[in-house]
Amino acid sequence: MMKAVPTAVLAIALAVYAASGVRNVEPDETGVSFAFGRAAGMLGPGLHWTWPTPIGRLVIEKTATNLTVPVGYASAPPAIEQVSARATDLWMTGGSSMIRARLDVRYTVSDLQDFLIRGETPTEILRAAAERTATRFLLQSAVDDILTSRRQVLRQDIQAALQELLDRHGFGIQVRSVDIVELSPPSDGEVDIAFQQVQSARSDRERSIQDALAQQSQIVSRAEARARELEERARADRFARVEIAKGEAERFTALAREHATAPVMTERRLFLEKMEKLLPRAKLFVVEPAGAGRVAVRPAG
Repeated sequence: MMKAVPTAVLAIALAVYAASGVRNVEPDETGVSFAFGRAAGMLGPGLHWTWPTPIGRLVIEKTATNLTVPVGYASAPPAIEQVSARATDLWMTGGSSMIRARLDVRYTVSDLQDFLIRGETPTEILRAAAERTATRFLLQSAVDDILTSRRQVLRQDIQAALQELLDRHGFGIQVRSVDIVELSPPSDGEVDIAFQQVQSARSDRERSIQDALAQQSQIVSRAEARARELEERARADRFARVEIAKGEAERFTALAREHATAPVMTERRLFLEKMEKLLPRAKLFVVEPAGAGRVAVRPAG
């Protein structure tokens, strides 16, 4: 009887120990089981049994959810963030200029086993890799380009290069996006004023270019409209002259045929038609004899 009690206790302890190895993995999670310090396999959503501690352990992480790592600033309460930002958000750019840059790297875990095995702090590894990549691209560009035309291109370049670096070392991380939280000159009064002046001059230049292009477009449009108008008018005038010439040629041809048939009648008709046009415009004068060898001339009628 005394021997049965320890056996029962041992059986209960083993049952409790075995039951502690049952774990549930949620649909947006992935688990990695370890046995004797080595990875034993990947576990998908559902109930699973793995060796409990101290023989083994199960690590569960969210792999279907976008996670974020801040780069260039600390994700902490405002007071602490302001202190840490002074030391972390200043970067060197091409031309030995300084700039404030804060980025958010959004990622998902594509291979949890690689994610856990490659380092004890994979998030810090990702942050360091992002800082290294961002530094490389910031040093390749002038500060004016970074703050203006290359802003979006810089974000895309950092994402592509960071993903290539992570894949090359097999960290099991998929970078979804690199978002620019802040990209500005250092918090110094004179620097801010100088930068605003540069931006204002750049905006004035762009506005002047746009105004000149708009004026050019208007002048060209008016010139093209005037050219089309002159072309249409010339085409209409040419058509009218050609038609008149064709009519005159046909009339002359018809008169030539009539003259060949009845030359006397045709010549008389043409003479009378011409006189009908000329006589109404002619002035008639009457010459009367006068004394002393003079001649009196008076209009008729």
